[in-house]
Amino acid sequence: MIANTSRKVALRTSCFSRLFSRNFALALLVVSALPGCQTDGAGNPEPSAQTGSAKSPSELLGGLKSWKLTLPTGPSDKATDILDLSNYSNSPWFTLNPTRTAVNFRANAGGSRTTKNTAYSRTELREMTSDGSGLGAWACESAKRSMHIEQVLTHTAKNKPEASIGQIHDPVNDNLMLLYTGPANANGATDTGTLTAYFNNRASSVVLDSAYKLGDKMVIDVTVADGAVGVKYQNLRSGQMLDSGPVAFINVKGACYFKAGMYIASCSKTDSNGSVNQVCVNKGWTANLYDEPDDYAELAISKLSLK
Repeated sequence: MIANTSRKVALRTSCFSRLFSRNFALALLVVSALPGCQTDGAGNPEPSAQTGSAKSPSELLGGLKSWKLTLPTGPSDKATDILDLSNYSNSPWFTLNPTRTAVNFRANAGGSRTTKNTAYSRTELREMTSDGSGLGAWACESAKRSMHIEQVLTHTAKNKPEASIGQIHDPVNDNLMLLYTGPANANGATDTGTLTAYFNNRASSVVLDSAYKLGDKMVIDVTVADGAVGVKYQNLRSGQMLDSGPVAFINVKGACYFKAGMYIASCSKTDSNGSVNQVCVNKGWTANLYDEPDDYAELAISKLSLK
């Protein structure tokens, strides 16, 4: 332990020495290229980035046996479903990030949709039974359930920078939707926007983070008990924390289930297959709100569990 600590001190001392032995402004530009010296935004040396050992998304996220995956690929109104996620990967839609520390979920504005009645595509997990043999289904009014997610929203579309990054559904309703909304002048990469929990088809809402910056790691715990759902949120960069408290489910229709991953709330009039997305066209937005087919939103999930 003492030897390891000494090496770390020696490394940091060496990095600072090399940094200040040159012109400071020039050093800030080149220090990241010096062996063993990575810096933060202020030029302070940091340890090298963490690298994981997972060989597939399912290995990193605990097997994913109790989930199925929908991808934004295939016929325009029949998106691809993947039931067996063991060792499955499909770049760029569902794949390990470069450091193998998270799974990237990407959906594009022109991606394939699940039916002809929806405008948006998704790369999203849908809860299954614990053995993966059937669709997950539990009673919102009486079940005790929870979902834990650690994730980073890394990218959004530019014209309509909105993305759903966690949900509870029944066959009819959006019982809970965690939605990021970016600024009007979004660049899709470094924006600061608002993260909101919407309950019961947007009958009520709680702002979880009014200053979420793309790239911030968040920890979310969704808990269902006694006919209500609560969301606990933490932004690990800013320290923002919020507990929504329990919000009663209203007008539930049938069994409920969790969803995790990327559901992009943006679309293009013509999709990636060259077909007209009529539901998107019918929204009647101003021209500046429609995105191009290849515009995308991406979410990186590092931990996901159900109870």
